[in-house]
Amino acid sequence: MQLKLGEKIKSLRKRDGRRQEDLAEAIGVTNQAVSRWEANKSCPDMGLIPSIANYFHVSIDELFGYDNDRETRLAEYLEKFHKMRDTDVERCRASFEEQEQFMRKALTEFPNEWRFQMRLAWVLESRADESKTDDRISFLKEAEELLEQARKNTDNTGWRDAITNSIVNICKRTGDAEKIERYASESAPVFVCREVLRTFTPDSEKKNRY
Repeated sequence: MQLKLGEKIKSLRKRDGRRQEDLAEAIGVTNQAVSRWEANKSCPDMGLIPSIANYFHVSIDELFGYDNDRETRLAEYLEKFHKMRDTDVERCRASFEEQEQFMRKALTEFPNEWRFQMRLAWVLESRADESKTDDRISFLKEAEELLEQARKNTDNTGWRDAITNSIVNICKRTGDAEKIERYASESAPVFVCREVLRTFTPDSEKKNRY
């Protein structure tokens, strides 16, 4: 338990971009105490466990590494959401309002789940598309905020790039040229993209195709 708990605390802290000092200050312990936990030299007092779980917005079970129930629950939410989004009316395409309510409920249970943040953003973009009022901009702004959170929370490089592209598209719609420039400056230059790198293959047939 000690090994798993120390690793989990470190993993959650890095996931959220927090320092050891941030966690220590939030739960009222020393920086050295957090360092010892993460180095597996000691374990938090059991009275601190609820505070640590709350700080990272996870359940106590998840903090201790019991992820099976969590993954099952996540999969259930995702499956139901995609059924609600199905374009085949006979397969239950729910209204955008229903989809929004469903994903907000999912995020209440899993507030840092990037897949839920991203999907709620999709719904809000859809609502913006059909909106005939000033709500259009507010839908887009919230979608942008959710995508920025999802971008921070995922460690999947491919999805992170896709999310960045979605954010920039929203910025185009809202006229935020400054933010587009910022994301462009943070992105990799074109010469290291996979399409260009593949042209370095010694396989001449593949090289010509690429």
